[in-house]
Amino acid sequence: MTPPPEQREPENPLHGRISEALARLGTLARATEQQGSTTQELSPLQARALVTLKQRGDLRVGEIAKDLMVTYGTISAALSVLEEKDLVRKFQDPDEHRAVRIELTRRGSNVARQAAGWNAEALQPAIASLQKEESATLLATLLKLILVLERDGVIGQARMCVSCKHFVPHGGNSRRPHYCGLLQAAIGDSQLRTDCADHDRAPSKQLGAVARAFRVVG
Repeated sequence: MTPPPEQREPENPLHGRISEALARLGTLARATEQQGSTTQELSPLQARALVTLKQRGDLRVGEIAKDLMVTYGTISAALSVLEEKDLVRKFQDPDEHRAVRIELTRRGSNVARQAAGWNAEALQPAIASLQKEESATLLATLLKLILVLERDGVIGQARMCVSCKHFVPHGGNSRRPHYCGLLQAAIGDSQLRTDCADHDRAPSKQLGAVARAFRVVG
């Protein structure tokens, strides 16, 4: 006997539907990035490189390549164009004379600030329509997903709370369930950071434990 429509399971499993939803957001992000970078006569990769340098400060070429998940040669070509446009400056690494570091120029910093807001402008109205609890749950869930992908070596490392050695999941209280050892304070899901300048990456064993223990509680 065929169950009524309201009791039928979707043909696509849950993880497939989640992947499709994230892919749709990714399509929007790429389109917005393409549109914004075109106005600045940049490629999307060049724009992402500027944003990375804005967020993290001067970096080696290899570090930028790893963060953006591209080859050394690909990012080197992109950085050369940015240097020609006076958006970045190359200089010798004081700790390794054979290595080159990249930093933003003043003009590059201004462009990077604009580029960082392109995706936010596209998504902000929809995110603002969520309830605070929904936003906090969404943030924590996405951070856990990124943590697992980082742990498995699928994507580059971000400076998130959940991957920091100071982060203790469920080490806080009922109102703010997690704990930051650096701040010595309890923090809630809505206070989790996606990029923290004080981030100190946790060892692999701790990351695995956090990935298993971390639960989204709102």
